[in-house]
Amino acid sequence: MTATILPPEHGIHTFLPSAARKCRLQGMTAQETINHLASLSYRRKVPQSEITQAVNLVFGTELTSTDRPQETKPQAWLKTATERIHAEWKTTEQDLVEISDVHPSDIDQRALIECLFPDNGALVCIGTAFNRFTTAPLAEHENLSHGQFIVPCYMTARQGITTEGKPSCRALSNTGERRFIVLDFDSPPPEHHASIIRWLMGTRAPVLVIKSGGKSLHAWYGTEGQERDAKFWHLAIAAGADPAIQRNRGQAVRLPMGQRDNGNVQGVLYFNPNALPA
Repeated sequence: MTATILPPEHGIHTFLPSAARKCRLQGMTAQETINHLASLSYRRKVPQSEITQAVNLVFGTELTSTDRPQETKPQAWLKTATERIHAEWKTTEQDLVEISDVHPSDIDQRALIECLFPDNGALVCIGTAFNRFTTAPLAEHENLSHGQFIVPCYMTARQGITTEGKPSCRALSNTGERRFIVLDFDSPPPEHHASIIRWLMGTRAPVLVIKSGGKSLHAWYGTEGQERDAKFWHLAIAAGADPAIQRNRGQAVRLPMGQRDNGNVQGVLYFNPNALPA
């Protein structure tokens, strides 16, 4: 049995677990689902590991008696609302630099990461590629500028077990509580991102805003408790933030001041150390 699934032009991170769930509800096995999703045509290159991770997440979750193939429509980006936000705020990347508490030119990468994760003995997971991660205290992570990704949580052990039963340094089983909410604005036009972040400052001050090295801006926020965080996520997703990061606290995000495969630096635009979580 094969589910009828068409990939969207945008929001592939959101599409993969949703499509995997539909396959599971139609009786497909995890491996059949991986093979099927890998056979689809996407607007960008989708690594096999990204598909496998989404499928493992879905097949590792127990289905309840209320699950039906006709799922409720997930919360979505409110395009007209963010267009109005941009029209009102007209914020640019340079505007974010100018209101930063610390000027980006004065920031050292290692000092910044140590501010974000100040517990010297705690474990942090950093990757040089999508499938190459190391979990260790920060002191053991050399050449941070070569990194691309980081898990925005402390890790509970150097290694965990994936839902497939395989050892991994980046599994949900060894990922601690969420330390940062990271917003990746995938859907709104890139020129709107700075305005959306500036507008969200009226609700919660960001710790950090970085350029992804691609087209988008990523904003980091300290957590403030389950109820307040849920309300903030709801607002942020309506403003165009990727909901996949909310669903999976172990999802890696772009490492501040790291370097992408294409050589672009994931530079800092804004840093507010006063907004760091305790």
